Amino acid sequence: MIPINTVFYIFVLLYGIVIGSFMNVIIYRLPRKIPFVSGRSVCTSCSYTLKYYDLIPVLSFILLKGKCRNCGEKISWQYIVVELLTGLLYLAAYHQYGLTLYSFGWYIALPVLIAIAFIDAEHRIIPDSLNIALAVAGLLMLLSGYGATITSRVIGIFSVSVPFLIVAMVSRGNAMGGGDIKLVAASGLCLGWQMNLIAVFIGSLVGSVVMIISMMRGKANRKSQVPFGPWL
Repeated sequence: MIPINTVFYIFVLLYGIVIGSFMNVIIYRLPRKIPFVSGRSVCTSCSYTLKYYDLIPVLSFILLKGKCRNCGEKISWQYIVVELLTGLLYLAAYHQYGLTLYSFGWYIALPVLIAIAFIDAEHRIIPDSLNIALAVAGLLMLLSGYGATITSRVIGIFSVSVPFLIVAMVSRGNAMGGGDIKLVAASGLCLGWQMNLIAVFIGSLVGSVVMIISMMRGKANRKSQVPFGPWL
């Protein structure tokens, strides 16, 4: 007989993968202003309406060998990466925090952060609706009484967003976008000011390294716009 705790781990993993599948819909439709709560999924290459058996998270991608059943065009690896990444992060959150109000905050924040990273990487935007969802996750974490203190979370909202706002105003929006400012404000509510500063430092460092490598390879220059959201 399978131990009940193992059953919970399997359920959380599978549930996370399903949520990841839905986030793929969000990632594709939200920046294109396509309703994501209605309408059948289609192949982005040939507009073939996908059947239910083409939409089984992870499994369908494997069985179809990463190609559309109708036109044979390759399906982006993004779909399976988002699904597996969400599932594994849900598993990590459950392992660390169990089923608590605090963990439910992370169950909202994790897929939202994944969606922000992929959308900003492709479209250079961070939709307000995702930042609002992240703020809601932060409120759940605050109400749980676990993690950062209320004071730390309140300070976290402004500790990075205000400097970012000043940079945006001085640069007239060239160095920092409004979506980035709202993102660090929402993440400050989730993490508290100390961890938010660390997160921004690490994100800035990684982003800078990637930018330097891109410049060395001739894929970018000093005037190139680099999305900050994925690294944040």
